[in-house]
Amino acid sequence: MSTSNLVSVFIDESRENLQILSMNLLEFEENPEKTDVLNEIFRTTHTIKGMAKTVELDAITSLTHNMENHLETIRNREKTVEKEDIKLLFQCVDKLEAIINNIADTGSEQGCKDVSELIEDLQKATPIQKSIESEEVVIEEIITGNGKEKPIFQRISPGTFSQTIRVSINKLDNLISLSDELNKNKSRLIKLAKENNNNEIISVADSVKEISDKLKKTVMELRMVPVAQAFNRFPRLIRDISRELGKDVVFITEGKEIQVDRAIIDELAELLVHLIRNSLDHGIETCEERILVGKKAKGMLKLTAAIENTNIVIKVIDDGKGIDVSKAAQKAVEKGLITRDKLTELKEAEILNFLYEPGFTLSEKTTVLSGRGVGMDVVKSKISALNGNICIQTEKGAGTTIVISLPIDLSVINSLLS
Repeated sequence: MSTSNLVSVFIDESRENLQILSMNLLEFEENPEKTDVLNEIFRTTHTIKGMAKTVELDAITSLTHNMENHLETIRNREKTVEKEDIKLLFQCVDKLEAIINNIADTGSEQGCKDVSELIEDLQKATPIQKSIESEEVVIEEIITGNGKEKPIFQRISPGTFSQTIRVSINKLDNLISLSDELNKNKSRLIKLAKENNNNEIISVADSVKEISDKLKKTVMELRMVPVAQAFNRFPRLIRDISRELGKDVVFITEGKEIQVDRAIIDELAELLVHLIRNSLDHGIETCEERILVGKKAKGMLKLTAAIENTNIVIKVIDDGKGIDVSKAAQKAVEKGLITRDKLTELKEAEILNFLYEPGFTLSEKTTVLSGRGVGMDVVKSKISALNGNICIQTEKGAGTTIVISLPIDLSVINSLLS
């Protein structure tokens, strides 16, 4: 395996491992007594270190080694885990992600390499320095005695290895293009056969079409991934934004196992970031505000996915204060979007549609997160471009539900791939 291919494998694997690491840190933050979660955090960190060492990425190797030392003292109960420990580990995850993204963009750690400050913080927070020996990752020789390539990494874990391989999305897309070309040529073949009155060639052409259709269906199935790939990106985002806003929010997901095309997942993730930020900033109240109106102190944000006919339906649900429809109506009049006389003829759903107008916002002040009226118009435009629909359902004082419906037929997927 070439060095460039090895680095590519490292980037893909490390991105997955960092997501696992982040999810486990979130769980460990809520349940520090769960030793199995802590052990998984340690193992994932160790795996990243082992792979980084193989491809000679010194900054990542050094940072993860010091993370291991810190985690080892917590695992051995030589230190009690505190909020600052979790915060520091999250900072390490962010730094690792930045370095890996830089490697993907530039091919090296340079420009995003300095980890000395984080290492110093880890060492200060680690009462006893320990040297962690490799035990999870075995680095094998690339070339064996008979000259054949051997696997670079072997993860030693209970059970059998999954019989899977990594395939570039681009290669799958090329297969789809080839099957389309095959179909086009099949049509030409039938035309020629009819012109020459050759039923045998027509029969062969029909067979070619059947094989081509099966090929395309198989490739499209290979592109299918669970919605979890989008949903799992958000727990950390929600945690960080909630803390920044001084809010306490529980995040719930349903339907993560539903599978859709990878292209749709990528589009959904981008759209959902806007909606989640809106729910956290504008919808869900602070603990004090919620208690004053008789709600539980902790707010709720839920993401659900379901398949309805040929559509995937995503809902973003919060139990916040809801949208003030009368305020939205007044704002629409002030911005000249409608006259006060015409306003009386509109239903609530039609008034809520003003929220999709560029620059339209109900926020009284601009924050780092929102308030400039940018977001919902982007979401609406993107969904419309995908032949989808978006609907806002709200009840003042009870919360808001955003419903996104996107078709998952081949025409939409093909437009995403083009």
